[in-house]
Amino acid sequence: MSANALVPRCGFAATSTGTGDFVVSAALTGFMTPTAAGAINGQPYPYFAQSTDLTQWEVGVSTGWVSSSTTLQRPSTVIANSAGNTSKLNFTVAPNVYIDALNTEFQGRLIASNVYASSQTLTIPNGCTGAFVRLWGGGGAAKGAAVSGCASSSLAAAPSGAYLEKLLTGLTPGLTLALTIGAGGTGSTPSAGGDSSLASGTQTISTLTAHGGGLANSSNSGSIVFGTIPSATGGDDNRPGSVGTASLAPYVMVSVMSSPSPGGGPSQGASGTSSATAAGVAPGGGGVCATGSPAVNANGAAGQCNIQWLS
Repeated sequence: MSANALVPRCGFAATSTGTGDFVVSAALTGFMTPTAAGAINGQPYPYFAQSTDLTQWEVGVSTGWVSSSTTLQRPSTVIANSAGNTSKLNFTVAPNVYIDALNTEFQGRLIASNVYASSQTLTIPNGCTGAFVRLWGGGGAAKGAAVSGCASSSLAAAPSGAYLEKLLTGLTPGLTLALTIGAGGTGSTPSAGGDSSLASGTQTISTLTAHGGGLANSSNSGSIVFGTIPSATGGDDNRPGSVGTASLAPYVMVSVMSSPSPGGGPSQGASGTSSATAAGVAPGGGGVCATGSPAVNANGAAGQCNIQWLS
């Protein structure tokens, strides 16, 4: 097996910060650990690592996978990083690591790595002929009923936006692509999450769409409502949104956990005897609320698009 061999849908949270090797903490939502994905001991794998706050990233080819310690060994020299050099990055926030982030056709050079949080026209960079795209739809909002007394509380759990990955080839530098980023749903309106898409501009591509999470609107005392799960289309890997969790029992503590993005986004939780709420966390998380009196709501997080521009 060559150094550019891939393992399918492999993504994990690393245990620590710094310049050390990537030790597996847990699989990201919708992904597998290297062990579960069938990584071979001693085999080098290409990877993309990004801090969970999206401020730092690194692309490289590992020197090997160590199965006994569940460790992806980092090379002394990487392909590129957010600091603009080829040294191992000193991560200040523990990163998420994706082994399937590079394709064998593009082992030459990374032109740029960008995170897009707003709709815009993208111009394909000079020297770029391919792009690895990760796209999230907006998370749905949750709206709870106005009820009195914990015994008749209601629950509303909205799903995250859908997620996709796509390797684009045959791009022409200077041409454009049309990017739409779906807004997060708002509980006060209330509304579902918006669709995110990447479509043709002057560059022709097949449209990529990550639909937004559905609205969860609990209008009745004692009800439990889940929003409609969204889908993604056009990617090489299309993943539906995921739903957060909530628990409810009469006269006792209620707890909620917002839905994480299927592409590795985080979630958050809250609890209380009434009016517990957890907003969706970017990118694309859905809101969850458990309401008594007064009624509350939880917004979804906006979608996002990450693109690695490749030569």
